[in-house]
Amino acid sequence: MSVPVLRPAHRMAGRARYRLDRDLPDVDGFAGQILRLGGVRRVAVRPATLSVIVEFDGSVEAFEERLARSDVAQLKSPLRPPPLDQVFQLWMVRADEAVRDRTAGALDLHSAVGLVLLAGACVQLARGQVAGPASALLLGALPLLERGRRSS
Repeated sequence: MSVPVLRPAHRMAGRARYRLDRDLPDVDGFAGQILRLGGVRRVAVRPATLSVIVEFDGSVEAFEERLARSDVAQLKSPLRPPPLDQVFQLWMVRADEAVRDRTAGALDLHSAVGLVLLAGACVQLARGQVAGPASALLLGALPLLERGRRSS
């Protein structure tokens, strides 16, 4: 069986947190192997979050060098976070699905935002703010409502 892969999540002098690549069959045995590397004061393995917290004497580099020389785990570079545009697109898709679920398919995200802007325009009209706020809100709402109508 191959050794688990550890990816650094947070490192500072005397303490480091790593992410595991998979569940461990023997959590206590794995923690014991790390404790035997030398200079390690405490190991906390959290199977639910697939994380390992190690407290040690000395620098992170010295501990990771001992870890690399052992056959306890393979140390790899941290994963890069996804690009911000992909994160935003995923958030928008999830928000759209949530609106559709909560309205039984009657509204999508564009229609819901358009209706909120339309309501804001009505409030501004009632206040007598026709030229500025009401028209700006109305101009923002109409394309969203039209887009929502076309996608339904």
